[in-house]
Amino acid sequence: MTRPWRITAKVLAWGLIAIAALYLAALAINSFDEQLAPDTTALLTPPPNPYRPEENIYVALAGLDAPSGQPVIATGQARINEHNEHVDALFADPAAASKYLAKSDPRRLTFKGSLNFCHPELTSYWHEIQSHRVALEALFEQNRELSLRYLGLHRQRGYYETTRMSDLAPVNFANSQLRCLFLADFALRMQSGDGAEEQSALADFQDDARLWGLVLQGEGTLLSKAIAMAYLRTDYLVLADLIADPRVDIASGAPDAGSAQLFPLIDWRIGNAFATQFRRVTEIMAVSAAPSKRAAGGMPLHWWDRLGGALSGSFFRLNATENLLARQTRQLIEMADADPPQFFQARERYEQWLRDNVTRSSPRMLYNPIGKTLVALAAGAGEDQPVQVYDTAALQRLVRLSYEVRRQAITAAAIPSFMQQHPQWATHPLDGSPFLWNEKTGEISVGTLARGARPFTIRIWQPPVSSGKLAP
Repeated sequence: MTRPWRITAKVLAWGLIAIAALYLAALAINSFDEQLAPDTTALLTPPPNPYRPEENIYVALAGLDAPSGQPVIATGQARINEHNEHVDALFADPAAASKYLAKSDPRRLTFKGSLNFCHPELTSYWHEIQSHRVALEALFEQNRELSLRYLGLHRQRGYYETTRMSDLAPVNFANSQLRCLFLADFALRMQSGDGAEEQSALADFQDDARLWGLVLQGEGTLLSKAIAMAYLRTDYLVLADLIADPRVDIASGAPDAGSAQLFPLIDWRIGNAFATQFRRVTEIMAVSAAPSKRAAGGMPLHWWDRLGGALSGSFFRLNATENLLARQTRQLIEMADADPPQFFQARERYEQWLRDNVTRSSPRMLYNPIGKTLVALAAGAGEDQPVQVYDTAALQRLVRLSYEVRRQAITAAAIPSFMQQHPQWATHPLDGSPFLWNEKTGEISVGTLARGARPFTIRIWQPPVSSGKLAP
């Protein structure tokens, strides 16, 4: 062998030795796991459930589409119990889990028909509702039982997700078409000219806003918060159209202040959702870390697959990952539950913590590198959701402002000063940015702070010019 080749061979040999030594050192470093920290154990323990099944919105939603004539609560509770009893077996058998997720009760009560015109999150149908009256009356009749069940949700006391946390947990929420039918019914009743009917409709509306406010405040995942936010937004955008419509007489008390009432700022805090998400993620990690002899399709694993899994598993320490994730979750909870004026400082502290403990490369990455990588990959999940929640609170303020403008008969010229006098109705709760009045279009808008979100804009009632006097 020539000298250059001998040198190359030695370099390669020493390089392989160095790589092997580093690998063995990393194995040694990762040969132990941490003990679960007390704070981790505390987060793993869910708060007590204060609601009986018949009081729990989550249980009612789980049984909302029960077969015709069957009790909603009993059906919802049975479905939840079935999931909780079988979830361990489903985790152990991926093929059975796939079948479980795909199954559906053929007898379940489904929404009949379609409301193609109903897109309240995109455009208002308030002024078009009368042209759809005949079709809506038919839909009400076709879906009477389902509609009554939806109204029954208003009687529940609170929201607490009682299924075991896993990626197999069912998502239980009201059908969007059913929601549209409720809002369409509200709009028709408010345009009926019947004072008693209007008051009844407003009571139902107020109960609906309370319902999704309870879901927002309840013990659930980030998904439950996102859906509650979406439903609250559609409720309040329809209410804004009602308030701006001069055909609706609010002098008689419709809508009363209760319908446009603001939630206390503490009700917009969603830190509890991050604790719920933590329990869900740790449950999934624990199952994923357990040794398996079957692949995702249910076929037996080859010996080399099991060996590869064991070697990679050597660099994943479950308890250490849960401890790190618990510390991250505490930072998220602190951010989400911060007083609104201090929110962005709390978010900066959270992002700095991520840089110091998760995302920045350092020798500490040698221990539990897979666990640290998983936490880093999940670091951005839900971080912007507290901002989205406060954007929804800003919309609620905007609608209350529009109500007060009409109730107090504020003229267009006086609106800017009225907004300055009442920042509790005319500023964003997070950063205090003022709402913007456009006299040319007769609209007030609020800039949203969540990434990629569009501003909210609503039309403001103004007294008829031709009347020569202020309308009530």
